Amino acid sequence: MKKLAFLFLIFLGFPVSAQQANDCGDAIVVCGNTNISSNASGYGIQELDASLNPCTFEEVNSLWLTVNIAVGGTLAFNLRPDSSDLVVDYDFYVYGPFSNCTNLNDPIRCNTTNPIQAGLSSNLTGLRDTETNTSGGPGENGNGFVSSIPVIAGEQYYILIDRPVGNGGFNLEWTGTAGFLPPPEVNQPENIEVCEDQSNLQIDLTQHTTQIT
Repeated sequence: MKKLAFLFLIFLGFPVSAQQANDCGDAIVVCGNTNISSNASGYGIQELDASLNPCTFEEVNSLWLTVNIAVGGTLAFNLRPDSSDLVVDYDFYVYGPFSNCTNLNDPIRCNTTNPIQAGLSSNLTGLRDTETNTSGGPGENGNGFVSSIPVIAGEQYYILIDRPVGNGGFNLEWTGTAGFLPPPEVNQPENIEVCEDQSNLQIDLTQHTTQIT
């Protein structure tokens, strides 16, 4: 029974998901300006309407992130594909600060510039202070970058990263002055031991909710 109780704690205390964050509702929460190294493979719900967003494209291989602003400043990043081959083309879309997954509205920043079609020497893309455009692309339009976003504490933004062409992962480096909320502090709970002789014992863990969470 002691072993059984321990298994219950594992499943209750640590949510497990084998599904990639292909949808807004599963967005990865970025804490403490941590750089992201990941990949994009397939998409779940088609949440990007190509007929409405200013970059006129839709999800192909997507990954969703979300950031919660703790310190105001600028939201900016460099998105660098693992492969420098210009065939590998990453796009992105930024939603906020008042969007949510059931009401995304139009992205406030997006870029679907194709490096080869635009005659670029790099497939690097992102947000930076020196740009003035709020959207880039599709295809040959743009230089891969659009303007950074002024943000204030308390706002939340969703970022959709998509790879319509090519293969391989990416690295996303935060370059702005804004600060994100830090990760939560996690404490290791003490073991909860239950010893009973009867069979088919049901263990009520709700009385230990405070300790588990």
